[in-house]
Amino acid sequence: MNRNRMMIGALACTICFAVMLTAPLPQTQAEAAIYQITYKLPPNPEKYLFLNKQMVSITNPQPLPVGVHPYSSGDFLSDMHGGGDPQSLNKMYYSYNLKFQTSKKGFLWNVYDFIGTLPPAYPADVNLDELDNRIRSLERLTSEDEQVIQSRAQIHMDARLKPLIQAGYVMPDEIDDEMATKEFVATVLYRMFGATRPYHEGIDLKDSENVAVRWAVEVGLPGFEVD
Repeated sequence: MNRNRMMIGALACTICFAVMLTAPLPQTQAEAAIYQITYKLPPNPEKYLFLNKQMVSITNPQPLPVGVHPYSSGDFLSDMHGGGDPQSLNKMYYSYNLKFQTSKKGFLWNVYDFIGTLPPAYPADVNLDELDNRIRSLERLTSEDEQVIQSRAQIHMDARLKPLIQAGYVMPDEIDDEMATKEFVATVLYRMFGATRPYHEGIDLKDSENVAVRWAVEVGLPGFEVD
């Protein structure tokens, strides 16, 4: 009995070694290159960036677009909410920023900065440096002062939106304060890149007839999976 078990064990080991020795191995670097390791991001990766922002450093290689007055989306939020009261803004900044970044205007703001070559559309009769100095000199904010601060935010917003409208990437009646839907995002990007990366009609979605959405799925934009 024991002898049979030993013979079966030896036979199993022989088969295993034979398989290992005869299994095909990549012989060249080209053959080895077909083996790929992929990593799938966890859901909601942005929460890790917010929680570990000291560990993450992202630099936009693009300089400020030509003629754009230094003014960030954080400055926009500060002007629109709080009117110069940093403490009250800090309590709600995460909520304000999340709402802005996922809105149509927030998406278009980032698109404009991404392009980096469209000249801004500032009003000819507005001196931005003078406006900045006037706002900095304010001590106690009145309702009129808050309107002036919010008007600065609107000037900078319009300076980014109008060039995108003039380029044909977004229509005026499509812009509002609502959330940027996938259809809206796909439509803007399709207008931007559709000519150089055309839609080949290789995707047939059951839940959308929108060509821009089908194009986004076909070219593999993040967040536009087939299912």
